[in-house]
Amino acid sequence: MIFFILACTGNKDTGSITDGDSAVEVVEAESFDLSLDVMMSHLEELQEIATDNSNNRSVGSSGGLLTRTYIVEELESLGYEVTTQPVPITYFRENRDAMLSVDDQEFTASTFVYSGSGLVTAAVEGVDLQLPPGASANSSTSGCDELDFEDFTAGNIALIQRGTCNFSVKASNAQNAGAAGVIIFNEGQSGRTGVVEGMLDETGSTIPVVGVSFTSGEFLSSFQGQVTVDVDAELTTLETENIFAEIPAPELDSVVLVGAHLDSVVAGPGINDNGSGSSMLLAMAAWFVENPMEKDRNIRFAWWSAEEIGLIGSQYYVDNATDLNEIEYYLNFDMVASPNYVPFIYDGNGDQFGLQGPSGSAKIEETFEAHFTERGLPFTGTPFDGRSDYGPFVEVGIASGGLFTGAESIKSESESTMYGGISGVAYDACYHQACDTIENINAEALQVMGNAALNVTINLSNGNRIRPASQHSLIQFEYQGEWLKR
Repeated sequence: MIFFILACTGNKDTGSITDGDSAVEVVEAESFDLSLDVMMSHLEELQEIATDNSNNRSVGSSGGLLTRTYIVEELESLGYEVTTQPVPITYFRENRDAMLSVDDQEFTASTFVYSGSGLVTAAVEGVDLQLPPGASANSSTSGCDELDFEDFTAGNIALIQRGTCNFSVKASNAQNAGAAGVIIFNEGQSGRTGVVEGMLDETGSTIPVVGVSFTSGEFLSSFQGQVTVDVDAELTTLETENIFAEIPAPELDSVVLVGAHLDSVVAGPGINDNGSGSSMLLAMAAWFVENPMEKDRNIRFAWWSAEEIGLIGSQYYVDNATDLNEIEYYLNFDMVASPNYVPFIYDGNGDQFGLQGPSGSAKIEETFEAHFTERGLPFTGTPFDGRSDYGPFVEVGIASGGLFTGAESIKSESESTMYGGISGVAYDACYHQACDTIENINAEALQVMGNAALNVTINLSNGNRIRPASQHSLIQFEYQGEWLKR
């Protein structure tokens, strides 16, 4: 069964759910299944595209272009009027790993995305460092203010601590102060000690910017000699496309937007990440053609490009769309068939991870929970962290949610007991690797998540408007896709 949600009074203890100041009642309705055969057929086609094109479907590659062509042709064959949105990309490529050395000692360093290129040897100079680190994350403001560089010696390499503001702000302030290079080290609290793998904004930097661990930064903060930073990277420009198809209902003024990214990493074919989500949306698009129904808001499908290089497609859409006020809910499906899966639902109300989504996000979460509960299926929460295409929508205040079956993190014993699978092994051991092929797909997970996606989309396409008609920034994520941005 599925549940339609109608505004009423009540609380969770009496079978209703709450979202902000409103309460909603769970009302039983018919439930539907999404075709596993259709989803697997699309995955087989995506695998074939990757196999014939250097084993990947990455943005800018022949496999990426053919993936977009395949999705458009499939939608047109279903009778959809397909629209595309050109997305300009400044593509960053690292030609070799960054190098950072002091005399004969080498440090592990990571090149920041959009770093400048160059070989620099100079004195290192700390900028408003907080050592020892503060008790809580983001207590350091190192490099966040131009005044931090008031006495900085032009030509030196700026040593900056992670914390508070975006890395792009820190790097820009350092460059404007005449720094020859930038080293950003981790802040030092629990979970913030490893090598920083970060991203600047697309305006980038003309000087090399690298990330290091807290231990390396602490050492360099008291080092008096010369430090060498070497980055070899380049920028190229290209254009990709987001793809949209909408179930037409021109008299309706609000939208359920359902999205998945269509690109893979360069390292592999990306059949779970994210052929699974892309194929699920194609199967849903076909289902709605075969099963027309009345609804209170439009359903729009979106296939985002360039997610794997920093959520570029979805971010571009959010930055440039003129109809954001019409989007009532955004549902994101990225990796929904992991081989050692857990059925994760994004924690929209923040009761598990402390980060509440925009108004309406709790309704999305609890509608998914109602679906799983009615079918007798277990589920658990996963936090919003900015690592997938919901990030740009959450940051502008659009109600968001969705499903996820796990990536590189390790399945616990308790998760194995509850959901099956193997404890001590990653949810997807082939995450971002060449082995993310059709053999990496868990068909059971794909069926379970596909059914949930279909039924909750139907559910949310009905009911009164609950979100204010304007957006504002509510959350600033630390991640932009795979990379840290602050």
